[in-house]
Amino acid sequence: NELMVRQYRQSRDRDLMLILDLWVPRRPTGADYERSELAVSLAATICIEHMRESRDSKLHVITAGRELGIWNGETAATFRDSLLDTFALVEAGPEPPIDRALDQAAVGRAPGTAVILISSRPQGEAGAALQRSIDERRAGEALGDIRVIASDADELASFFEIA
Repeated sequence: NELMVRQYRQSRDRDLMLILDLWVPRRPTGADYERSELAVSLAATICIEHMRESRDSKLHVITAGRELGIWNGETAATFRDSLLDTFALVEAGPEPPIDRALDQAAVGRAPGTAVILISSRPQGEAGAALQRSIDERRAGEALGDIRVIASDADELASFFEIA
């Protein structure tokens, strides 16, 4: 009968991959830009909170807007400014390279990495196209359990209050 201490790794030390899909139609409206800005704000909030709460985990951000962007870093505060610069410079576009972003995520995802995809696409045809792209990659389990969040004020109301 010997006392043993078990090592416990909390889920907050889990690596995070965040994919940001910034879609706007060719002739965007104010509502389209608002969804994109909300998506960027939510992505930045999740990433900064992850950096604050995590100790030894990695953070991977893939942005799909006018261009594909990739940011990788530790959760140390020293990486915060470069991450925020990434979010500040990303631009929404009518044909974001989401397929390339999902492929990059599938290749770069380590086992156990949580995957969150935030999209500015509205429900309907654009949302259905995104879902088909995700489903194609889910078949091979390359993305694991991916959480998809639409940057729609009604959907986000379940997460927090929008003032």
